[in-house]
Amino acid sequence: MPLVPPAAVRPFSRRMAIACLLALLVATPVAGQGVRTLADWQRDLRDPSADVRARAAQALAAFDRRAVAALAGALGDGEYKVRASAAEALVKIGPGPVVPSMIEALRSAEAGARANAAVVLGAFGPAAKPAIPALARPSGTRTRE
Repeated sequence: MPLVPPAAVRPFSRRMAIACLLALLVATPVAGQGVRTLADWQRDLRDPSADVRARAAQALAAFDRRAVAALAGALGDGEYKVRASAAEALVKIGPGPVVPSMIEALRSAEAGARANAAVVLGAFGPAAKPAIPALARPSGTRTRE
């Protein structure tokens, strides 16, 4: 019989596995390029390939608050997988540095960017309380669908 019940080990193991995978993704050098910098990943967010942009958004989570502005911009990307990767990365970074940027994103003319910002805020639960007035206020801008 194990000393620690499986239910107690499972959450830690999942978190640890996710952290390890993210660390491998970010720390794995691209062939011939060495270790990727914040600027490298931000440049990849403008790549024509949606796969490259999505991978860049995932990797930017490791740069914490320094990547928030770039990831907030990626919430308006034309490809779903890029928007989803950016939202996931913002949630990984956490509410502290992200909530103010999501409040700003709620003012965007892009309906998709506003919707994705609301999804990110929803993932933060009570920590997103400062965004409630921005969520309740109708957008004063004309929307582009």
